[in-house]
Amino acid sequence: MWAVGRNGLASEARRVLRLRRANTPQSKRACGPQLSREPVSHKVGELYEGDDIRCFREGPFEWEKRHPYLKKYHVMYSIEGSHPVYGSSTLLYIGRTDVGMSNQLSYHAEWVDDEPDPLCVRVASIGEFTDWEAWEKLSHYPKANPEIVTKVEALLIFAHQPAYNTMGKSSLPQGKGIRIFNTGKCGLLLPELSYLYYRG
Repeated sequence: MWAVGRNGLASEARRVLRLRRANTPQSKRACGPQLSREPVSHKVGELYEGDDIRCFREGPFEWEKRHPYLKKYHVMYSIEGSHPVYGSSTLLYIGRTDVGMSNQLSYHAEWVDDEPDPLCVRVASIGEFTDWEAWEKLSHYPKANPEIVTKVEALLIFAHQPAYNTMGKSSLPQGKGIRIFNTGKCGLLLPELSYLYYRG
């Protein structure tokens, strides 16, 4: 029994190590992110003022069958599956791309192949949220500005703490001034979240 448990832990350790290497810049092999200490930028009772961003999510798609569903306008994705600690139907990873969704997801193939259970992926296009009437008419947005996509990713990772993301879980250097509405097939993501809620 101990040998089985030890081998399982060794396999999990190798997978986590690969994830950290894949998601940590070569110039920063640090022990972990520094905790953000940002000053409060609003007064109590102040109304929210910022950019409302809608993430229209599609899926879930089985990992092996994802390719026909990936479009040029998809800039965000999340990967869901089982985890040895958190159980089944766990949010494993949140990411973004500016190189094309198919190429971006292929970077995860190494650790995905080591997963004991099948995974699924959800993809999203993002754009400015104007009103609910316009929201009902839209099925997707054009490819978004990379700067906005980066902010959205930062806030989503900080808020959801995905199991396999290794960066952006202890600090929120980006994402200031945005509020996100997750619509469509959201899966395990919160329907609404804002920078103001987490960082004031």
